[in-house]
Amino acid sequence: MCRRNLTRFLIAFLLLQASFQGYSQSQPLFDTDDVLALEITYSFKDFFKSRKQREKIPATIFEVSSQGDSIRNEIKISMRGKSRAKICRYPPIRLHFKNKATTGVFVNQNKLKLVTHCKDAYSFENYVKKEYLIYKLYNLISDVSVRARMCKITYKDADKKRKSYSSFGIILEDIDMVAERNNLKSYKRDLRSQDVTKKGSLDKLVLFQYMIGNLDWEIGKQHNIKLLRGANNGLPVAVPYDFDYAGFVDASYAVPPKTMDVTDVKIRVFRGFCRIDYYAKTIDYYLKNKSMFYNKIQKANYLSDKERSKIKEYINDFYATLENKNKRMERIGKACRAKHKHVYQK
Repeated sequence: MCRRNLTRFLIAFLLLQASFQGYSQSQPLFDTDDVLALEITYSFKDFFKSRKQREKIPATIFEVSSQGDSIRNEIKISMRGKSRAKICRYPPIRLHFKNKATTGVFVNQNKLKLVTHCKDAYSFENYVKKEYLIYKLYNLISDVSVRARMCKITYKDADKKRKSYSSFGIILEDIDMVAERNNLKSYKRDLRSQDVTKKGSLDKLVLFQYMIGNLDWEIGKQHNIKLLRGANNGLPVAVPYDFDYAGFVDASYAVPPKTMDVTDVKIRVFRGFCRIDYYAKTIDYYLKNKSMFYNKIQKANYLSDKERSKIKEYINDFYATLENKNKRMERIGKACRAKHKHVYQK
């Protein structure tokens, strides 16, 4: 009888422990696509003084409900980004929560990236919305991807010396949470090349970057890429982020990398390594899922009809390449970066 009771106790304990673990991993912030209303109050003066040193400054963030109620969190913020920190009137922000937030939509969050609208012009809000759509498109391809939440944010000066302003922004899932959600861990070391990553996910990634016309990434040096791998220390998975230089977004400030012989970010350049099958399996995946991508674009009602039409025209050109054998071979199959097969063929 004692042994039976002990067994029951152990089972109950393990179930309870599992429920706590599940709770600790939950992220209500990314459970919905509804636009999240926020207010962030901080010293504008202190924030811009920290442009070089990136010091954390105190801030208060309010999650505002549709009924007008709010949940308050005392946090710290810091400026982040490289090029956008230099050129933007409203540079990107990192949100730092004390330990992990315990209330509201930010429960279990520790640190988050906030993509801001950069400048006042209406076009800059559109850049944010189009970058958000890119994150949602890549979520369709892989669970090992950064999730995003669209926000309407009111920024208030704690010193009350500057006017408040409101704009759309994106909150991005922290890469450590992406890893935890997929039972992976961060891999910090640089790689000798992109080919020392999992082949299936890599090939989908490089063709996705080609689809959106993004040249601003490098797997080996983890530029706009994070690497994650499992506990068995197998090949890492590359996770892309930061898409504002993509031709899909077509930001006015975006320029191609100096190493690329192109003058316009809307010009696609395939950056994958060569494959024996000329990416046939991956191309077939994109062809079979064509309607999935177009449906996601069509349902992006946060963008105007005109903007969605422009995006679809850009994606049409991508599919015109895939659907034409000669174009496909010229622009992808034979435009690859090195003529060798992947270190692992599986």
